[in-house]
Amino acid sequence: MTISALDSDTVKLITTTQVITSVSNAAKELIENALDANANNIEVNLSDNGAALIEVKDDGCGITKTDAPYVALSAYTSKISNFSDMNSLETYGFRGQALYALSTMSDLTIISKTKQEEVATMYTIDHCGCIAKSEPHHRATGTTIQVRQLFKQIPVRRQIITNLKKANQDVKVLESFVKSYAMCKSFVRISYKVDGNVIFTKPSIPTLEEAVTYVLGKKVTTNMTWMDIQNAETSMKLMLPLKGTQNVSDLFQSGAQYIYVNNRPIKHKDLEKVVTRTILDAFQHDSSSRKKPIFLLYILTSAANIDVNLEPNKTSILFKEQKKTKAEKCTTLMEWSKGQVPGLKEPLESDSYHTNVCDGFINFSKQNRSQVVKQNPNMTAPQIAQILTNLWKNLSSEERGYYRDLACDDKIEWDTRQEKTKEKSTTNDKKMRNRLLKVLGKMQTLDTEKQKNLFLRTIVPWKMNLEKVTESFLNNSACKNNSPSIGKISSDLWIVHKSAQLWLLNASCLKEEFNTSSTNANVEGTSNEEEHLKLWLLKNDDSSLLHRLYSL
Repeated sequence: MTISALDSDTVKLITTTQVITSVSNAAKELIENALDANANNIEVNLSDNGAALIEVKDDGCGITKTDAPYVALSAYTSKISNFSDMNSLETYGFRGQALYALSTMSDLTIISKTKQEEVATMYTIDHCGCIAKSEPHHRATGTTIQVRQLFKQIPVRRQIITNLKKANQDVKVLESFVKSYAMCKSFVRISYKVDGNVIFTKPSIPTLEEAVTYVLGKKVTTNMTWMDIQNAETSMKLMLPLKGTQNVSDLFQSGAQYIYVNNRPIKHKDLEKVVTRTILDAFQHDSSSRKKPIFLLYILTSAANIDVNLEPNKTSILFKEQKKTKAEKCTTLMEWSKGQVPGLKEPLESDSYHTNVCDGFINFSKQNRSQVVKQNPNMTAPQIAQILTNLWKNLSSEERGYYRDLACDDKIEWDTRQEKTKEKSTTNDKKMRNRLLKVLGKMQTLDTEKQKNLFLRTIVPWKMNLEKVTESFLNNSACKNNSPSIGKISSDLWIVHKSAQLWLLNASCLKEEFNTSSTNANVEGTSNEEEHLKLWLLKNDDSSLLHRLYSL
């Protein structure tokens, strides 16, 4: 369909004044345009967290030179021609407002080429949505949209997107958008880069289930089960946690509740509330926690049964038969919570050892999978699983019974190993407890001994023979020589050797005591000083004239 203007009545019914509010919102609109152009490869690039540049490349059908003058005009679109087309809407966009809104608040550049054209054309769009300049450019078939300096004419919004904290938050919001489209559009290869750093990338994947596994990871999806519900008007796939999962905490995460209607990621509070409450009740989990169970609800229905024209972001929809839709979901979830999956005759096992439709199927798959893969080397894993399922269904009851018996034996062996492991763990716990008690006992004993040793150090009994000590002291050669020997240093200072010690003698004081002049002292010599010192010590028993210098 070529791009054309919507009539005034249609514009009044679907136009909104709020289109672009953030970097993530702008990139989301461009991604949806790429998907509407049947792109198989989409690249999202941000510079300076999107404040400098938002670029979205695709390999879609491109924009013809005939449609190019109208591509960024307000209320011009190729998605619908009037409001009645909303009942058969198959695209994400329908208002014809996104590119016009971007052109009014940024520098918008469009590079596009169709298969019929030999050379691509680069269009510079002015702030009224018209082409200001066009020139040849090089690129393959598809379209590149470049948005530079977003909100440059709106300072308040510009300040918000240049704030580092809020910009990082918006980058994460856009990442969640990209992952949502990567799952529902499994065949599309999509990459997301910020300042040259790869944030997320996904190759082309054939099925929804495989795409979900790639995005969420095997750690999550191996503990999930898929349910298919179909009726005359609606087809639904529901991914829910397995009831026998041991690490339930791994399956609870905020912001990981995905709801799709006709490949459109939406937010539906009623459906999310019903699914979340049922899962919480089944796992007996605390409903007050901020984290909610991970689940995915994928619905395909006629466009006439829904209304997507509720809000500018097109992330909310209204079911025309709201009560009936909600009742169907509740019934399905109640069957899941009881361990039953619609379409299967046997209930799911709640034991963590068995998570497939029946006990024997696991053993059957293990024994026959390698042979089926060898016979069909080009088939994917889901196709191999489908062949194994068909082979299982074609078995007779006796053959199935054989594999079930093997499964029972395996289960008994598993339970036995689990009990032994538990007993061993209990024994080890007891041994560890006893070791700890022994260590604590030794520590208490050591503390008591230390206190006793401290007490013995402060009170020491002294058993001594005083007579022997006295005799030993008197026999000491240093003690026998009681006569002091004197050596002269100067006229008033002498060195005295007495009792194994060196003393300094003040000779002038000694002379005054005995009224001896210095001339007599020089004549009489050292022996006279020794005699005076002996007399002094015997008479006064005082060593005030002596000053100890050194102990020998």
